[in-house]
Amino acid sequence: MKNILKIFIFTTLISCNNSQKATKPFQEQDIIIDSIYVADREIAIDLTKPIRENQSKIDQIKKWSQIDSLDIWESAEGGTSIYLYDKDSLKKIVLKQYGETGKMISEFYIKNGKLSLANEKSYDYNRPIYWDSIKMLENGDNQVFDIKKSELIEYWTYFKDDRLITQINNQEDCPSDIKYLESERIRLITEYNMLLNKKK
Repeated sequence: MKNILKIFIFTTLISCNNSQKATKPFQEQDIIIDSIYVADREIAIDLTKPIRENQSKIDQIKKWSQIDSLDIWESAEGGTSIYLYDKDSLKKIVLKQYGETGKMISEFYIKNGKLSLANEKSYDYNRPIYWDSIKMLENGDNQVFDIKKSELIEYWTYFKDDRLITQINNQEDCPSDIKYLESERIRLITEYNMLLNKKK
């Protein structure tokens, strides 16, 4: 499964590279704008390689030296943050947030004490969690809540020294809007720092 994920990420980066080059000629000033975004995917692949290697290394850890968890109330149904340590060094934070119509699972991978990768899985439920057969009949609907029918959108956002390198998702969309990417950088760094502060 891990190998499949690696292949998907690699091929998505390549396909993004091809599609972007077909629609927008590469310009030197697009490589790094305010040191946050790499528009050229070939350069992005090289820059993200050590980050992906770090992710793989962390995901191979079978026994953590320390696991801490906290209740988080940043969403309607609450959530949990899990802190995973290897040899007393924080390697990964998992944030699970729940709502009536979906859930978000965010994994923050750490390299040299800084955020290197944010992997977000957003699940959009087919119906609210309370939508049972009674609700279905009362509302003339033909479905009940079924988590297996959730729509999943997954994002991988890569960082180096708190700067966003690139972002991809499982819809094969390669965002290139600088304002959007800067807002994503701020959002994810803020969320990561919030989780660190809650642990103190």
